Amino acid sequence: MRVKGHITEEQIIDYLLGNVNEEEKGTYQAHLNSCEDCRQVCLSWNEMLQVQEALSPSTMVKQRLDVEIEKERFTKKRRDPRKALVIASSVAAAILLLVGLITMPKQTIHTQNQSEDQLIHAIQNQPDTDRLEITPVSNEQNLTGNVWINETNNKMVLEVNGLTDTGSYDHQLWIVYQNEDVHGNVLTVKDGFTKLLWTDSQIDQWSTIKASLEPVGGSETPTGPNTFFVDLVNR
Repeated sequence: MRVKGHITEEQIIDYLLGNVNEEEKGTYQAHLNSCEDCRQVCLSWNEMLQVQEALSPSTMVKQRLDVEIEKERFTKKRRDPRKALVIASSVAAAILLLVGLITMPKQTIHTQNQSEDQLIHAIQNQPDTDRLEITPVSNEQNLTGNVWINETNNKMVLEVNGLTDTGSYDHQLWIVYQNEDVHGNVLTVKDGFTKLLWTDSQIDQWSTIKASLEPVGGSETPTGPNTFFVDLVNR
């Protein structure tokens, strides 16, 4: 038995749960040893399943979690393996949120914020995380801030202080890739401060992080004056 192409996510989950025979187990293991894409997807699902087991949820919660996993296992649409890592991480986050919603309804907002803050703190203090200062443009010299980039975990944390808080425009962050693609996200600013956690499996392809003033609601591409930037090519 040989694997043609990539192992599907449902096959990976069955492999991790021990729901395969010895022949299939050997075949999948051999493929995982030689295919980096499938190995990364397998590692993500393994982490997610370990989190589920460690949480030891109540019967009702466990049933809800099982439903979410079953939906993912039997999805008929074939996914791009390079996107599967991001999808698996999103499902893991959804499971953690589901447990918080069911088991601690009175502390939902606090729990979510606390969990994100803990994740951000962990990223900022990991030894393989790079910290870079933002560079304000000439008319925004009051801005201070940093970005923390961890290419191992595909995560970036942004913290900036000194942003002008007004309802006439939005501050929008832009990720510029080496191939000149641009992805944007409107920043939430409170008392001049913003904090953002960004996950991207292609974080190693980033060339620049920058921000600009855009019409309320944001723009598809940068149109307004820049406020700050971070050069990732010459860091």
